[in-house]
Amino acid sequence: MQSLDDRVLRRLGRAQSAAQARAGLQACLEAGFSSVSADLIYAAPDQSIEGLADDLETLTRAGVPHVSVYGLTLEPGTPLQRAAASGQLSLPDEDREADMFELVRRHLTQADRSQYEISSYALAGHGSQHNQRYWQRLDVLGLGPSASSLIGNRRFKNDPSRVEWSAGLQGRSLRRSEDQSLSARQEAQEALALGLRRIDGISLEAYEKRYGASPAELFGPQIDELLGLGLIAAEPEVLRLTEHGIRFADEVFLRFVGR
Repeated sequence: MQSLDDRVLRRLGRAQSAAQARAGLQACLEAGFSSVSADLIYAAPDQSIEGLADDLETLTRAGVPHVSVYGLTLEPGTPLQRAAASGQLSLPDEDREADMFELVRRHLTQADRSQYEISSYALAGHGSQHNQRYWQRLDVLGLGPSASSLIGNRRFKNDPSRVEWSAGLQGRSLRRSEDQSLSARQEAQEALALGLRRIDGISLEAYEKRYGASPAELFGPQIDELLGLGLIAAEPEVLRLTEHGIRFADEVFLRFVGR
């Protein structure tokens, strides 16, 4: 959905209107699915705290059991990033973005949707089984254009062109836009960056069994730094984000991704 404010949707370059998004949501709720999830974006251009609160209230009042809310990320080279860099795009400052993040957490948890992952909230029994595989770094097979997969130590991504993907499918040889075999250390790094997204954190016993050593043994300097900053907590059985770490999770993940 991204937003239920037409002005915000236009600034994000979305094709749908707020009315279409509402109609689509209602159709899903009336169709009898056992679970429905809706995605929102915060810290978007021209978005207000009040508008975000209205969006959240609409979803919870409608009974949507699973809600994911993502802070806007400006990817390099995209029209949004170029517009922001040139001053043509007005984005919330860091304080306003933090206020929006706290609003999301407060509103959804008060509506009985527990935060079980950095960006995901759900009524009991409605957590995403699919996404749990990503966060626990289990095998995932992605189908379709641009779909990403993880099989063992190999990450690959299908060609983004639907035409090229379809041609490859007919010829029984899909072209990959990315294909990487990860080292044992990279696998262990990914497991930390992904697993710490889960509010319950990482089981130290399971991690050591899978990767042959504890996070502290493999990444001692990073772990010590994050502990010192109060961003993670090392409990007897679990490594997890602190409340402070949840607010600044990207600072944690950067210690393990790309190094």
